[in-house]
Amino acid sequence: MPASSIPIIAIVGGGFSGSLVAAQLLRQSSQPIIIKLIERNPHFLHRGIAYSTHSSSHLLNVPAGNMSAFPDDPGHFLRWAQTHQATLIDPPWVMDTLSNSFISRRGYGQYISWVVEESLKVGNPNAKLDIIQDEVVKITQTETGATLSLLGSEQIQAQKVILAIGNFPPADPPVSENVHLNNPNYVSNPWSTESKMGWDHVESCLIVGAGLTMVDWVLSLVDNNYRGKIHVISRRGLSPKVHDKVTPVPLWLNYSDQPITIRSIVKQFRTLMITPGPTKNNWRGLIDALRPFSKEIWQALSLPEQRRFLRHVRSFWDNHRHRISSITADIISDLENNGQLTFYKGRVESFEVSNGKVKVVIRHGGQKANKTLIVDRVLNCTGGECDYRKLQHPLIKDLFIKGLAHPDAIGFGLSVDSNGALLDRAAFKSSVIYTLGPPQKGTFWETTAVPEIRGQAYRLAKELLKMMPSDAVTPSL
Repeated sequence: MPASSIPIIAIVGGGFSGSLVAAQLLRQSSQPIIIKLIERNPHFLHRGIAYSTHSSSHLLNVPAGNMSAFPDDPGHFLRWAQTHQATLIDPPWVMDTLSNSFISRRGYGQYISWVVEESLKVGNPNAKLDIIQDEVVKITQTETGATLSLLGSEQIQAQKVILAIGNFPPADPPVSENVHLNNPNYVSNPWSTESKMGWDHVESCLIVGAGLTMVDWVLSLVDNNYRGKIHVISRRGLSPKVHDKVTPVPLWLNYSDQPITIRSIVKQFRTLMITPGPTKNNWRGLIDALRPFSKEIWQALSLPEQRRFLRHVRSFWDNHRHRISSITADIISDLENNGQLTFYKGRVESFEVSNGKVKVVIRHGGQKANKTLIVDRVLNCTGGECDYRKLQHPLIKDLFIKGLAHPDAIGFGLSVDSNGALLDRAAFKSSVIYTLGPPQKGTFWETTAVPEIRGQAYRLAKELLKMMPSDAVTPSL
């Protein structure tokens, strides 16, 4: 059999999700296979955006004991961290490497890179991993699989394709005029090259969005001895919640016997919060009890109820679900107490640039009159764009135009089958193109964190390998 008949699996995106799938394919395969891992930005290879930061202050928001890359080996990351402790200890941010320690995201990025390297060593010796620095802009299905067209004009033939495309940049705030879009004092994507501009002469800034990206930026400013004023605005006016000791509680929601509504879930949650016993004031335990069942709960909700959740509850869920370490919380609290950091509830009404300053008018929640802020810089930290119907990404547009993919019912990702296979425009399940992680959010909701993605990567690799022919020749390595 010619070498060209060796099965090829192309992974579009070489960040966290794509690297975990590649590692699983290397470890689980027993036959010859070629893996094409395609990533346009070498800085994000294996690490993605989240774990490519250089800052020591950017910590994981989950303790080390829960951050293994492998669902069948929960202590894997902790053992690695303890072995590499000398490079991870970085006072005051990281003082130890225990199960409840919050390790730097930079360190976790090193771990994922090591996982891929180690998988090449301990995995299938007849598997080959090709890392390609380029961007996939088109996918065309063929009789034997798919042809991937790259921005650099190369084409790749593959039997299976995995879209590990992660999160997209945030959408710009909807304001009355879009004069801010081309202004150098406005950072539309907080992790782009333009966000690396200097801060020496900046005396004030406005951060739009109050989630974890905001926290990262505040910490980065503190690291760089920024002494100016920091304004933070979000629709709900929520400030970050902190990890603390949790009293575990069992699953408290019955979602299988009758139709459930967001109103009934919130009512039951509030009742448990005031009921004497282990649930009283234990919002962390109540939320954590839902996590293992989030997929089933989400799919038990009707489409109108899912939309109701997005309108009324999503911000509160994200705020309480994604918590920060106590050391990070202490810094945020100190900045608030000394008046350097201020949180606002409301939304941005308009931007106006004049004499190097940005005049920002905000509709302050609970106030009749608008509030005006004069700042030197505006940062968009509203979180990645989730509505795939609004994306201008060339590959996503190509898939939609060809009918190979379409948005899920709420527009928060791609329509997928239970195994991650894309559903085409006619709702037929693809046997060629699959995805995992954030693109599945609209279908499964909780699908962006390490516990969910590592399980998806394991199962997807297992399923795809079952489809591979068993008579391929050994590749030349």
